[in-house]
Amino acid sequence: MKHTSSTAWTDRPYHKTIPISEKNLIKVVQNMDNVEKNPPNATLVGINQDKVDESIIEIMSAKINKDNNMVFGFKILSGKIKQTNFSHLSLTIDSCAGCPIHIKCHDGSTLHCSGGTMNCYDYSPHYCDPINSDNKTAKEAAAEAARMAMKRTEKRVKEAAAEMMAMKRTEKAAEKATEKAAKEEAEKERWRAKKDIAAEKAAKKKAEKERTRLKQH
Repeated sequence: MKHTSSTAWTDRPYHKTIPISEKNLIKVVQNMDNVEKNPPNATLVGINQDKVDESIIEIMSAKINKDNNMVFGFKILSGKIKQTNFSHLSLTIDSCAGCPIHIKCHDGSTLHCSGGTMNCYDYSPHYCDPINSDNKTAKEAAAEAARMAMKRTEKRVKEAAAEMMAMKRTEKAAEKATEKAAKEEAEKERWRAKKDIAAEKAAKKKAEKERTRLKQH
């Protein structure tokens, strides 16, 4: 049977209702099953023409299958399901009022609040917008986020300073290497000059000997 809609609501005295997607509904049930280890009860009502089947069940598993349909595994606590082909099917899942649940905020952070209470839902401005909220948890979370942001900034500043020091050391080493290379090249040039001077003296001396020999003959 194709799913049409799901609605979540809070306990008294808030009487708040919000639509809930299939994906989020499955997450809520999976959280109660797998995290809280407290599977929810539910009423299952099936209608086919003038026949009605009603049972109290305990939901043991929940998932979305490859056809994008919700699939629940359950055991019957009371009542019976006599039919298998219903024209209408209604599932009312018991909440876990007061149980801590995690909600998402637009900045990507997650907060926790008491399930089944007013404003406890994903992207709730009451929890996610501490500037316009008197909620202590939201303010504490915002303060923690600010502290974490400050730590990240301090870390980036330290990393930048370390990188700058490394660059300076590299530049200094390069300057020393350049200076050393220049000194070595100057020394080589002096050595070549000495060799040239010695060769020139030797040539002059040889020429002088040759002139003396020619005069004697």
